[in-house]
Amino acid sequence: MPSKQVHFAPDSISYSPPSVGSGSSSNPYQSSPLPNIGRVQLNFYLTPGVLQHALYNKPSHAMYKNFHLAPEVLGQAATSIPLPSISLVVRSPQLPYTITITPSHSPCVTVGDVLRGVYMALDHSASEKEFQSAPPARQKEVARAFATRCQRRPEDQKQGLKRVDFLGSKSQWTGLAHDRTGPDVWELVVSSS
Repeated sequence: MPSKQVHFAPDSISYSPPSVGSGSSSNPYQSSPLPNIGRVQLNFYLTPGVLQHALYNKPSHAMYKNFHLAPEVLGQAATSIPLPSISLVVRSPQLPYTITITPSHSPCVTVGDVLRGVYMALDHSASEKEFQSAPPARQKEVARAFATRCQRRPEDQKQGLKRVDFLGSKSQWTGLAHDRTGPDVWELVVSSS
């Protein structure tokens, strides 16, 4: 039986939630400290445990403290040192995959670019060859993930199997963790819903 494929950020990294303003007009999008991960720091909103987001949904569904992300948040640089591209490693059985994120409307990669890039990469149709290369037990898990996704989003039935289905039941965004293979390489951390 394969081992669990959920990866967690190292315990030595601490994350500080953003402070919410006092009074009746609290704004959950106030600027917040970035966690220190080596030289390049990841934007708070991309760190594990901050956003609630199902990876089969469009990035506009990503939420922070029950609020959809404001344009100001989506436009923030993804890293403390603005980078022209970053690589995200997806580690899942039958889906070892690297996603290259590039800026869409700014000179550096933004929070919105990361969310859109992940969505677009995982929303891509899966080939029959990809599915057939999986062991039978894994095929059942992928098929269950497809059925579950189609129950939640009936319009997806016509679109067929997608790469997000290869994540199985672990299709929830948890965040990004530094991959240590380079200053611009991060691991996509996922969890079960």
